[in-house]
Amino acid sequence: MRTPQIQLSTSHRSPSGFGINGNYHPAVNSRVSKTLGLWVLVLGFAWPVGGLHGAEPTSETIAISDRPYRVNVRIHIASSPDFDSAGRTTLLNQTADGLECCVGSFWNTLLQEELGSTFSSAAALKRLSTSALHEQTELAGFDKVFLIAVMSFGAEYQVAGREWDATTRQLGPMASRIALDRREVPSTLLALIHQLFRPLAEIDQPRNGNPRLQPQGGHLAPADSPWPAVAPGQLFEPFHCALDKDLAIERIQPVPWTYLVASPEPDTGQVDATPISGLRSPISPRKHRLLPLALAINDRGPETRLTLVTRATVRKPLAGVEVELSHNPSGNRPAQAGTTDTPTAAVAAPLPKLITDRNGKVTVDAHVASENKPIWMFVRSGQVLLARVPYLPGLRPVETMELPDDSLRLEVEGDIALLQAKLVDTVARRAVLMASAKSRAKANQFDAATAALAELDAMPKAPKFLDDLNLIRINRSKLARARRDKNTEERIRKLVLETTELVTTYLDENKLTELKDDIRELRRVADDNAALEAQDAAAAKQLAPPAGQAPPATPASPPPGN
Repeated sequence: MRTPQIQLSTSHRSPSGFGINGNYHPAVNSRVSKTLGLWVLVLGFAWPVGGLHGAEPTSETIAISDRPYRVNVRIHIASSPDFDSAGRTTLLNQTADGLECCVGSFWNTLLQEELGSTFSSAAALKRLSTSALHEQTELAGFDKVFLIAVMSFGAEYQVAGREWDATTRQLGPMASRIALDRREVPSTLLALIHQLFRPLAEIDQPRNGNPRLQPQGGHLAPADSPWPAVAPGQLFEPFHCALDKDLAIERIQPVPWTYLVASPEPDTGQVDATPISGLRSPISPRKHRLLPLALAINDRGPETRLTLVTRATVRKPLAGVEVELSHNPSGNRPAQAGTTDTPTAAVAAPLPKLITDRNGKVTVDAHVASENKPIWMFVRSGQVLLARVPYLPGLRPVETMELPDDSLRLEVEGDIALLQAKLVDTVARRAVLMASAKSRAKANQFDAATAALAELDAMPKAPKFLDDLNLIRINRSKLARARRDKNTEERIRKLVLETTELVTTYLDENKLTELKDDIRELRRVADDNAALEAQDAAAAKQLAPPAGQAPPATPASPPPGN
């Protein structure tokens, strides 16, 4: 069993099987550190590592499941009367003993006291960046680097730390623990390292079916069962690693909005995984120059400040966009009987809806994703769904979501809305004038009816609206094609089609033609009635006696019985 190597900055004696025996001298500390680190790398870590670490794959390449982690634990002990030279030595030795008991051959460990080359305090540890760690040559050759700070505050001792995964170049979140007694500091430190540890695995994506994970060191069972290679149901974040011609990792691309859930009963060598993603094919099959990796997720921060911007060259913030959170992949809708993808709690207590501010920012609390499970996030602009992705808030303090530029669609909808408002006004005025013309015609007020018909003829007709619609469609569709925005182009087509149906339905010229025919018929009937009345009047005038002459006497009727 390989024992952890201890590199100290103080004079001490290490227990059997651990560290360095001998005296310490400040003038040679740096040279001793570099020399020891080099020999540890040469003697302790010299094995072919294949595509994962840049060596040319050969028949002697060790599979990732048989490859232990190369771990560097760097502990910074703040100046304190409780931790003098002997106290620091004791703490480091007890930590090394604990690591040997817990991980055994699962890790090849180099334990060092951090003297300020990487960080000098817990505040500096919090400010660390991935670029700064990636450029440090003394961290090269390690898979995992645990950066730990030990501080004393009165009667308490705080142990804070972060984990740096060198393969995926990901710096884990800050975590801390409290020890109430100095004798508890080594065990607290071990518990923190266990909490920070994020297993790494290669992804085997078959052409059909779910991916499988091959965890590093999966066949090397840790000495302590609470330190498995992969925990049941553990959540992973996938990455696509592009390799150069020497099969060294050249570029790392996180797979966006995608998570892998390990099997509830993982095997030591291979683990079935269930993808949760907003993409159709999130994981690419492994190729000669492409290596899919997965890094486990453990701790999360309290919240994530999410910024929504456009994908265009000018990244414009999306203000006033609705962000709906839900446990259900279909949204906050009641679950149907017999379904299993929607928890009962999601139906009983739907998650809140958020609105981005004018800078396109929204804050998502980590507590909405309970039990370290991703929630579903629906981003809507009006009635249009811009994105539907799983999301784990708190994984990163700040994150940016790039969405399609919705300004063109909003401009089209604005133009269509103005046109429809004009159409509504035209239809309303037309209905009033048609009713007025008909009522005036029925009242034989044909001059007023004719004036109303003249106003109707002067109003915009259906061809005018259709021409305006075609102009909108042609100009906006051309812009959408230039942006390669097929969704907006399809939206334009649907809006124009719907408005065309409205125009042809409510500005039907047949109704106006029928109205004119009705008024013309009413006028003809009125003219006929007027002509008949004039004839009756003329006949009555002919039968009337001249002026001053008594009308002729009416012959008397014969008496009855004659």
